[in-house]
Amino acid sequence: MATWYVSYSQPMAPPGGLAVRVSPEAGCMLQLTSALVGVALPDRAELGEYRGALPDEEAEALHKLATEAIAAVLGDVEPLEPGTAVLELELGKLGSPAEQRASVVPSDSLPAAVVRYRDAMLKVAGALFEHPYAVVRGKATCAPPIPGHLIDVTLELGSAGSVPASISNPLAAQGELPMRLMIRKDVPEDRLEPEDTVFLALAAGEATLVRPVGAAPAKGGPIPALRLGPGETVSFRLQPRRSLFLAPGAYRVSVSIDLAPLQLAASEDVVHGTLRVPAGVIQVAKNK
Repeated sequence: MATWYVSYSQPMAPPGGLAVRVSPEAGCMLQLTSALVGVALPDRAELGEYRGALPDEEAEALHKLATEAIAAVLGDVEPLEPGTAVLELELGKLGSPAEQRASVVPSDSLPAAVVRYRDAMLKVAGALFEHPYAVVRGKATCAPPIPGHLIDVTLELGSAGSVPASISNPLAAQGELPMRLMIRKDVPEDRLEPEDTVFLALAAGEATLVRPVGAAPAKGGPIPALRLGPGETVSFRLQPRRSLFLAPGAYRVSVSIDLAPLQLAASEDVVHGTLRVPAGVIQVAKNK
């Protein structure tokens, strides 16, 4: 007889989010496809799947909370505009369509039952971060800017889980690369002006593979997928060919990279989503 499950998903930085599923038979699983936003969880510049176990009594308590949360919003459903970001609450049997499901727009006035379920599932998510399964972690550094304020960033992606992880190769994209730089003045948020932030989408040729992994690229161009075994890394060098005219001061640099879903064999664990990686602070000096 199929066992039950409960799940909770919450949108984060668009278009991704966080999803937690708990089952007494299959254990618990966290799927992360974007940077963490608006939750009291550490953003560790990671994407992927985390798996762990949960005592039966804790799983049963979550089932009770899910039932109460769904009941609290089912009778208060309003039409939503297409694309509206919502919290998804669900319970059912593994391998079958959901038996109960509810969607609710995030707000500061959620029903108490929804808040209890949300907080309990986010607590499970926090514990699962210590059990990475198929996970990719990013690290980045930015070299001091040269005259003309040219940016030079090194991005490292590494497999931080217990099984190999496959990711799309950003250099195999056609046209604009799925990689972006954000350069933002290092001041409190309430003091930021529009001109204090610069976004750069990288074009073909502005990023190169520094340390490849696995087989050499095919003659026809970059291979479409990269497979990282546990502990393996791959590095990219990001060098936009554009000068940035920044006012003197300190600036925080970060990298965003879109890892596309891949159609691979069922035995392959694919990590996808939008990874945001801090690259440190640079100092822009006055022109002499």
